[in-house]
Amino acid sequence: MKSRSRNRVASRVLALLVGVAFFVVPASAAERATFVGVAPDQEYRAADAKLIASLAKGSGLTFDRRVPESSSAAIALLLDLNKRKTGYVARVTPYACVAAEMLGADFDILGTYQSKATNAETHHAYFIVNRETFRKTMRANSADTSPPRLADVVEFLRKLQSASPPVFVYHDRFATASYFLPSLWFRARRVFAMEQPIESLIAISARKLETNSGAALLEAVAKDEAVIAAVGDVTKARYENDPELKGIGNLVYFIQHPSVLPNDLLVASHSLGQPAIERIHAGIRAARKQDERIDVGDFVWWDDIRDANEAFAALWTLRRQAAAPPAPVPIRVEDAADPRLQELVEASRQAIRLAGTEFVVFDPDFHKNADVVWKLTMLHDGAVLLRSSIDLPPDVAPQEFTISFSSPEELTARIGALIHNRMNRIRYVWPYLDDSPTILRDVGFSLPPASSLKISRITWVDPARNEFNEGGTFDAQVANSDFYKFRLKTTTPLEFNPLSNAAYRTVLVRPPLASAWLKIFSFAFVALLLLALAWTVWALYRKAPQPRAMTPAAERRAG
Repeated sequence: MKSRSRNRVASRVLALLVGVAFFVVPASAAERATFVGVAPDQEYRAADAKLIASLAKGSGLTFDRRVPESSSAAIALLLDLNKRKTGYVARVTPYACVAAEMLGADFDILGTYQSKATNAETHHAYFIVNRETFRKTMRANSADTSPPRLADVVEFLRKLQSASPPVFVYHDRFATASYFLPSLWFRARRVFAMEQPIESLIAISARKLETNSGAALLEAVAKDEAVIAAVGDVTKARYENDPELKGIGNLVYFIQHPSVLPNDLLVASHSLGQPAIERIHAGIRAARKQDERIDVGDFVWWDDIRDANEAFAALWTLRRQAAAPPAPVPIRVEDAADPRLQELVEASRQAIRLAGTEFVVFDPDFHKNADVVWKLTMLHDGAVLLRSSIDLPPDVAPQEFTISFSSPEELTARIGALIHNRMNRIRYVWPYLDDSPTILRDVGFSLPPASSLKISRITWVDPARNEFNEGGTFDAQVANSDFYKFRLKTTTPLEFNPLSNAAYRTVLVRPPLASAWLKIFSFAFVALLLLALAWTVWALYRKAPQPRAMTPAAERRAG
């Protein structure tokens, strides 16, 4: 009896151990995560090492460290880890964070750090110009020694371009202060990287330095090897406060850009799971409460993003700047010879205005080109044919829509619905990825893999007026698509430069709705036909006379 009792206890203990092993082993595997952080110098490496130790202590996670060579490599790594559902924590620069989000990286923002240079969780960007070059160019006959204003930079570049395009140097296309903000500022003021000025456009030359630090950018300008660059507060503070670097810092002017930027951000992939993410949040807060500091380089300590209101507001503004609306697409509505169409032509123009998309009404006194041409043809009272054609490259087949209406106002509403739901759209290739042409998706339809596209190169003469010169046209296919982007593949290499006045554009042709609905209706029709046939057979079977059973007497007579 005792033997059986011991056996039962042993069996239960064994079952419990097996169960614990079953649940604990996968959990242990899930407690590992990858830490991703670009480390341009030893200070960054040391700061990340202390951050990793603090995160491990506060969250219980074990980290495998990865150090990409650049921000673009870091973005590619985050997208790959997302695809493989690998949990990660990453320290990323602000624009790299926003770009990864736009490309579909699935993570939460955890925190940001307190900067030694700014004594805040935010910073600014600064254009830098050589003091002597600026003085000779702008104040040759003046005793004025005051620092230049931001508005002076445009005129400074305009005067220098007469000899050759002034050189702008940078180190990474995903650097927020050194590239992204300057590129927006240049474009808004008609400054482009090109070989020579075109009409009202100012020409500069953009050159990438093989470095990961702002120090090399500043020293290139100080030595007059470049005309202009941009850096953040960390570089500015170093060259203003370090006695050994002050001499070089005094050779340049720092001109502040008004935008406020968040400092580097800490993010965690959703594949880590919400419990682990909350433990990291708690660990960051606990470290701050216990005054556990990094105190390496510019990093003082890390704060939870939920407590960093100014940094989060700056991040929101940066997201809005990065997700700029598509370039305006002017539509010319042809004037109608038929007097019955005059009011309807104006109704269609009103539809363009009210749609709230990139489509705008072509103004012959302002625009140089119309991207799209509409022509209305009266079919009969209460119905028109709208023909929409894109006559500029890349050419695609015109779209035709038959529209019924009872009033001009209803025609406006119906055309507005067509704009949103059925019309093709013109989009530009995102110029930040050289190796994989990408269109950031902001349309409500997908493109099947292997869909053919035509990509055209244009060179802007006046972007505001939609004036450009046409270049070559290239064949492309959709490699893959998701909610965030269309990845393309081309046989011809494309040259991308966000600072350039050259751009690549294509027409996103909507997949035909008719074929999809036709398949649905065909399937439904066949299914209903089969159901009707089955019902008919069953009904006929029930109505057919059934043979009655024979009585015993009848069976004897039949026998």
